Amino acid sequence: MKSSSVFKSHDVSEAGLLSAELCFSLISIFIGVFLTAQIFVLSGESFVTLGLFSTVNFIFIFISQIVGGYICKKIGSVVVLRLSAIFSLLLLILILNVYDDLIEYYMLLSLIWGSILGFNFSASQFLIAKKTTGEKMLRFIATYTSLVSVIQLIFPATFGFIIQAGNFFFTTVLMVVFVISQIISTFFITEEAELEDKKLQFVNFWSDLKKADHVAPSIKLWLIIFLTGFADLKSKLILAFVMLAFNSYLNLGLLISVFAVIKIFVPQLYRKSEKSRKMMFSLAVILPLISVFVIVISGNLYWVVLLMGVHNITRGLIYMEEEKTRLSATSYWTGGKKYVMESNLFYETALTAGAVIASLSLILAGFFYTQTMTIILLVITVCSFSLHGALVKSWQKKYAQNKVTA
Repeated sequence: MKSSSVFKSHDVSEAGLLSAELCFSLISIFIGVFLTAQIFVLSGESFVTLGLFSTVNFIFIFISQIVGGYICKKIGSVVVLRLSAIFSLLLLILILNVYDDLIEYYMLLSLIWGSILGFNFSASQFLIAKKTTGEKMLRFIATYTSLVSVIQLIFPATFGFIIQAGNFFFTTVLMVVFVISQIISTFFITEEAELEDKKLQFVNFWSDLKKADHVAPSIKLWLIIFLTGFADLKSKLILAFVMLAFNSYLNLGLLISVFAVIKIFVPQLYRKSEKSRKMMFSLAVILPLISVFVIVISGNLYWVVLLMGVHNITRGLIYMEEEKTRLSATSYWTGGKKYVMESNLFYETALTAGAVIASLSLILAGFFYTQTMTIILLVITVCSFSLHGALVKSWQKKYAQNKVTA
């Protein structure tokens, strides 16, 4: 796979990384969307079950990132990326064996899926931070986002059609092929130069933050990413409301695919046209707020389609700036040769804290379920999403220009 705007044509290592990440995005669509929807439906559309699934998932994302971070520094990040793919294969085998009784194993499925995500994030973020910097990093993320949009154009509708026809089993078998492709892709990725320090140095990292007088901007960025974690629940809430409104896997897949058409071009347009970036980013912050308040004012769940479309398109723009800010933070220390993993894990604590609090809120809302309560939680997560987008730009303006990006 080649991407001349990001890599040299002979750079097989980065192409392997991009290929592995794209295969992983397919797995994420199947597990993160359709398996989650399947569990929600099989639970009798229980928000408590959805909240428990999310809570366990987020907790094990963080635990596996700590373990993955340690292995990355001790052995190598490619090993962790490969381990994530192997866990995906094990998860799919488990689903194939228990697919008639999925609801009985949903906590175990959530645990394994969280471990897969944690291992993948710890390794891929480490590799991307090492291999790309500055504008090249933005180009990498933009290219990845556009290619993922092409995947989202084709596969969600395909998965939805197959599952709606009653063949969740066949879709799982199909995913095994992509997981094997992901494992093969990892063998094309070369490891970076061996790290001088093979231990996680959180104490030294924090000590150097204080010495460099970077504690204040780091804490502010931590709080912004906390909002990111809290707002991540928005995706699951939208997914649940789409299933409540349409009760169709096919409609769910078709909606994702339709919105992907626009999403294919938006990241590249955003990257290439600096003059329009400010306007596009402002729309990415404002449009989700307008969409969710349309649902509130109308009282009609079918308007969740509008919110889903806006979310799928605008999340990519804010994601690019957020990831650029966060990954650039790792390159502050001696050009990215020090504290890469420590920086990533420091900000992961913010994501986890925000996500777990949001999931616990969903469990609480589920116990006292009314449509009004869950819509209020949806409004809060959307507002958190828009607020964190605005704060990312504010942080960049105040600190990044002064190269205070730790």
